[in-house]
Amino acid sequence: MALNELRAALEITQQHLATRLGVNQAAISKLERRADMYVSTLSDFIRAMGGNLEINARFPEGSVRISQFSEVKIPKKTEVSSPKHHKPVARRTTGKIPKKARKTPQGDSVGI
Repeated sequence: MALNELRAALEITQQHLATRLGVNQAAISKLERRADMYVSTLSDFIRAMGGNLEINARFPEGSVRISQFSEVKIPKKTEVSSPKHHKPVARRTTGKIPKKARKTPQGDSVGI
């Protein structure tokens, strides 16, 4: 069953679900149309509708419940720490020279 069908069968609106998840209604609409997402995202979505997500692997010999993802916790940005001695490295995503590093034809640095 698709997520939007499940939500509708439970008589839950996108707006109500959005409120429970702390997002806007458009985010719920997008999530319901996605073909791929994090297990934690799907689990949050199911929990917000009052359920619990279980992942099972089926084999010819039988099924096995996968418990590795049952308590996935993603650290919040404030919980992630970086070494104090490490300076962040600026990465260039284009071939352009940053304005601060440009030089004049005479070789002088220009601080723009």
